[in-house]
Amino acid sequence: MRTYRTGEVPDIGLSARLVLVVVVVVVVVVVVVVVVVVVVVVVVVAVSPPPLPSKVHAMRTYRTGEVPDIGLSALDFFAPLEALAQNDPLVAKHVLVHLYEAIRTQRLDANAQNAQRDRLHKGVVRLLRLVG
Repeated sequence: MRTYRTGEVPDIGLSARLVLVVVVVVVVVVVVVVVVVVVVVVVVVAVSPPPLPSKVHAMRTYRTGEVPDIGLSALDFFAPLEALAQNDPLVAKHVLVHLYEAIRTQRLDANAQNAQRDRLHKGVVRLLRLVG
């Protein structure tokens, strides 16, 4: 067995050095990948929206029988729209804008009934397209 002096580096050969370098590089790459995955998971968890409520509330009931219950009141239309607007800020914004436009049109020009009805109809159609 050969003894080495202080500060002398033993000659381990080229293949052993190559193996050592490859092992060190692989360890460094694995550590970097693990750190990146942990950071991505933390960011995704921090940015993810809150979970939606799991319970669905029925807004309308139907009569039983051969003939379907097709009579709709204003409440049958506006109750689900109100619930949707309460849970979705974008829908709430669009509902507010279209209701404001409809009310404003109604108050500004009481003489042009057909034009107001057309604008109100177009607003409701646009609103329904956004919701649906």
